[in-house]
Amino acid sequence: MLRSFGSFGWSTAASHDTAAAGLVEGGLQSPRQRRDGAQPLTVVTQNLYASETADPTRRVRAFADYLERARPDIVAVQELMPWNAKLLLSSEAVRRLYPLAEADLLGGGETTPWTYVLSRWPRLERRRVSGIGDWRGLDVQRLNVSGAALTVASAHFTADDCPVAPSVDEQEAAGPGTDRTDWGAACPGGAGRVADLQATLSALDGAEATRDALLLGDFNFGPTRHPAAAAVWYGAELEALRGHPQWRDAWAEGNASLGLSWDNQRNPINKRGDEHDVPFNQPSSRCDRVLVRGKHLRVRSARLLEGRVPCRPRDERSCTPTLVSDHFGVKVALTLAIRPPKVDLDKGDL
Repeated sequence: MLRSFGSFGWSTAASHDTAAAGLVEGGLQSPRQRRDGAQPLTVVTQNLYASETADPTRRVRAFADYLERARPDIVAVQELMPWNAKLLLSSEAVRRLYPLAEADLLGGGETTPWTYVLSRWPRLERRRVSGIGDWRGLDVQRLNVSGAALTVASAHFTADDCPVAPSVDEQEAAGPGTDRTDWGAACPGGAGRVADLQATLSALDGAEATRDALLLGDFNFGPTRHPAAAAVWYGAELEALRGHPQWRDAWAEGNASLGLSWDNQRNPINKRGDEHDVPFNQPSSRCDRVLVRGKHLRVRSARLLEGRVPCRPRDERSCTPTLVSDHFGVKVALTLAIRPPKVDLDKGDL
């Protein structure tokens, strides 16, 4: 079931988001901690689809509209470009929600980063790690969340065309066969994605390996409709990720569904090609990920954000509703334990 927001809409697969804390002059107003000392957090990862096709202005404004209304605490974006960064920050509400983004993205001090973290929380430091995902790079920020340090990174791993897998994937969607054994071959570029993963986790671990951290982004690999197919198409990447058990999959902890963020059946943009872009083939997968590290972070829920830009009433006869991106975004609700809960001896808590 899909529900839309306003003239530029954003819909979610389960239920739409509600506004979080209000704004104050020059930045954020922190949500109140719960009585047990846990700080609620909402995080979103969204690949923005950098191609200036498929009604790009409406797509970016729809995402800005979602941020204005839902006010997630932390937003990791990929495929950020000068044109969509300017559109996104043309919203006064977005600039106020994420007060450091304007200087970072439009201040002229650096080229617009392909990956970036928008945050409502104060920032302790920010660094860029080059060479991950070819030219894409890794954006790493250390945030002050109610007095606790939280490291957050936005990543976009190497992408390669995988023309065989989608056709097999679509056959399975039309009529799944439980006894199928021919899944084709591994998708090209696996070694590059493994290298991206290892370099990313190395950059985030090191001396801070036990600290709380979130890694969000487009990994260009992930679970598919059939585990056996994923083991063929992305076996090396998935095995490499299993080698880092300190990083937990937020989706697996917060949602029992497949959560296909790249979906060949439900998202027609993801194979669109014209003079500016070429068709990009991938099997349907949960390639957009939120990984969690640290004992103080607890996942409450996870869901897909299925952004659809509806037509305005006056355009309904000639307008086709458009998806915001070739990827569905992912939203995760968590809590970060700021202080240990009080123990009430009178109630026999010990």
